[in-house]
Amino acid sequence: EGEFHRHYDTSLYETLRAVGAGDEPADAVETALARGEWLGFDDPGAQMRYVENHDEDRYLAEYGRAALRAAAAVTFTLPGAPMIYAGQERGNETYRGPIRWHDGDNALTDFHRRLAALRDTEPLLRDGEVSFDGRATDARVVEGDAERVVAYERTPPADGAESEDADRDPLLVVVNFAEAPATVAVPDGVETDLFAGDEERIGASDDEAEDVETRIVVDAAAVLR
Repeated sequence: EGEFHRHYDTSLYETLRAVGAGDEPADAVETALARGEWLGFDDPGAQMRYVENHDEDRYLAEYGRAALRAAAAVTFTLPGAPMIYAGQERGNETYRGPIRWHDGDNALTDFHRRLAALRDTEPLLRDGEVSFDGRATDARVVEGDAERVVAYERTPPADGAESEDADRDPLLVVVNFAEAPATVAVPDGVETDLFAGDEERIGASDDEAEDVETRIVVDAAAVLR
């Protein structure tokens, strides 16, 4: 009864830094989540997801802006509580000191705001199950660095048959840590990008619609219904 309500997810934190450094592929995120469960944290909603803290160098300073945006997107699209460390969203590059309130990165701030807004409006991003199989496996990098891209699906909770989430369409999350955008072919049935990427249907002509595949250009992250 003396335990905290949230636990700092050091497994994901360390993995996101390794991915940022290029020491691990982006799909190491799956291994990090499995490690948390192996350690005994069976409730993913009790985890604090973060990319920076007061003891380590800033993610931005170490790995760059593109990787920071991707890492932040991961923390906001997994169950648990995303944490923004002081000035992360303003582009702070010193791990202690004043926050760049007046001369910070406004576009990076807007990116974090949009992540927070999407998480607020999409319950599955907060409470849904996480799957790296099935439709997530079907997501295929057509152009770009495949090792810097990870995809996972957020589906209604297994015990939520009676909840309003039970009838919600799954969400496919695609995150790109690379500097350059990635073109990703996604499974049939994906209709709407709720966050970013530019969706286009390419492949066959109009009278051969069955051969058309959906490809999206993912800058940092896309959340697809």
